[in-house]
Amino acid sequence: MRLSAQFTNELIETLRFDNGISEEMQWVYERFGDDVYYKLKEFKPQIENYLAKNEIKLTNPNKKKLFSQEFWKSQLNILNDAKKLQEKIGTKQFDDFNELKKLVAKTIKDLKIKLDAKALKLILNAISWKNEGAERVIKKIETDGIIIYEPDTDLRDTENVPLDEDIQTYFEREVLQHIPDAWIDHSKTVKGYEISFTRYFYNYVPPRSIEEITAEILQLEKETDGILQDIILE
Repeated sequence: MRLSAQFTNELIETLRFDNGISEEMQWVYERFGDDVYYKLKEFKPQIENYLAKNEIKLTNPNKKKLFSQEFWKSQLNILNDAKKLQEKIGTKQFDDFNELKKLVAKTIKDLKIKLDAKALKLILNAISWKNEGAERVIKKIETDGIIIYEPDTDLRDTENVPLDEDIQTYFEREVLQHIPDAWIDHSKTVKGYEISFTRYFYNYVPPRSIEEITAEILQLEKETDGILQDIILE
């Protein structure tokens, strides 16, 4: 995966709302403003009316979030922490997400910001986007120095490799020539067999000739005493 990232005001603002109910939370905030952080219960009837009027059906967990003042405050805290990071890091665009992650980690430590892993992930996801011109995102580096990159699930694919051929050799010949930065997740390698049921179990039966079919139709016509001819003439 290749990502760019930037602490812009627009991207940071999206942290005010949960991704699963962003439209609903945005409507509530635009309608009631910062009062949602102090007296959300007062607006419950109006919010329920909005949901019913627009035929919006939320799951119980999402409905609980929407009507939870504590949840709204937790999202606000994440947004404010992102703003603190922005003040220190600035609004420069990073085309090396690995560099940004290191800088964010250092800034969190310097500013003594208390961020759990989930909140940090929300911030990084909010300020980043896919960019094929950016550097590849490193997932981890093994003890032997091998670099494991974050996969892009949109680009994930599989290959059927002949059983008697080396996987790496096949990969270099058939894949790397077309996608230079492709890599193999060996934990997903599976040995199997593909059986052609048509080849081994299907018995081909050639179609009957036109002459044979015509003769059968004529015979049936005779047996029905001209009924078929009468129907066609009608």
